[in-house]
Amino acid sequence: MKKKLFLFFYLLTLISTVSAQELKITIEDIDPEQGGNVLAALYNSKEGFLETGKGSVTKKVEVNNESEITFTISDLPEGIYAVALFHDKNNNNKLDKSWLGIPKEGYGFSNNVFGRFGPPDFEDANFKVSKDTSNRLSIKLKYP
Repeated sequence: MKKKLFLFFYLLTLISTVSAQELKITIEDIDPEQGGNVLAALYNSKEGFLETGKGSVTKKVEVNNESEITFTISDLPEGIYAVALFHDKNNNNKLDKSWLGIPKEGYGFSNNVFGRFGPPDFEDANFKVSKDTSNRLSIKLKYP
């Protein structure tokens, strides 16, 4: 019985390890003179998309006088995701906006999509992570 239980958990661990993927994200068109950090959030469903603290994975990457940054998210289960990010030039950990709600800092989304009158929907920004895809994204920042 103990051998069967051990074998079951071993196989379960092996299966979950095989399905975990790595996602490489390259952020382009960064204004390096503004310094600060790029904050990225990876969402795994449309529920909570673009809501603070609702991302399944968040990442903070320092801007070091570079116009392009690449970082990796490891151990990611296969699935459908969307990325939203912004250049937090003043390090206050939030996207600064004008009184009209227009971003004052650079921002971007997976698939390089932008909404007409606001941010894009999850359906427009989503992409698939799987062992059969390249699992690479390139996102261009848009500055006001």
